[in-house]
Amino acid sequence: MPDRLVDTYDHARFVSAAEAPVRTITPSPQAYLETPDVNEPTVIRDYFGDDAHSPQAFLVERLPAYRTVRAHFHPVDQFQIFFPAPGVWYKRGPIQDVTVHYADAFVTYGPFGSKEMPMSFFTLRSEATGQTSYMPDSIHDLPRIVPRGRNVEAHVRVPSGPGLRGSHKDELIPPAKDGLSAYVLNLGPELPVETSVSSRSVGQYYYVLAGSVTTSGREYADRSLGWRPPDLGFSGDVVSGPDGCSVLVMQFPSSHERIVSARPRASLRT
Repeated sequence: MPDRLVDTYDHARFVSAAEAPVRTITPSPQAYLETPDVNEPTVIRDYFGDDAHSPQAFLVERLPAYRTVRAHFHPVDQFQIFFPAPGVWYKRGPIQDVTVHYADAFVTYGPFGSKEMPMSFFTLRSEATGQTSYMPDSIHDLPRIVPRGRNVEAHVRVPSGPGLRGSHKDELIPPAKDGLSAYVLNLGPELPVETSVSSRSVGQYYYVLAGSVTTSGREYADRSLGWRPPDLGFSGDVVSGPDGCSVLVMQFPSSHERIVSARPRASLRT
């Protein structure tokens, strides 16, 4: 199996948790505000790779206990899925439900972290980056964006019980003119997972919250992740599994309508 799973924009596919390679990292102490033991590694499961012409998606499977990740920003648009656990938090509030977070490129978000239990979360991008700019150190590298960038979050009700029935759509982030949206599809057994991609969007991620989906003769259970570029469906029809499915759909916006301009450094101000 390759060290990284890399997909191009013109290809759609699902990846199960078992297919995603695992790696460990020990981040620089500058990433944290509270670092009782920075030597304990963070465990990451890579779903899609970091090639410049690829979507990028990874699961931080284990952010060790008692870590606080500083507020920061990235140069690309990003969704995240935070999973609840005792003591985990976002912006000092407890994470008690599965939480979907979206931030436009160059928008500061956080901090977040863990207490007595490790933390787990997905990071999902339509284009890869290795750049993380921590605040307040990077304040003068933060450009001006018009219109003002978004930083939104929504809580997800994950269905429980022996199986799902019927067909229902729960809106999490209302559709925006530039294509941004997020919603949950709850489907009974063997129903088509029907979605469309906005002409303004650069693509969608599909996360299996509960149950399973089947495509191209394979079944993908919870913690499986799919990527779909615009105007391209999956290689086979996607249908809900024998017990139904709950699928989180996250659609990226277009960035063409945003104006990004450099912010003068302090030394250049009068």
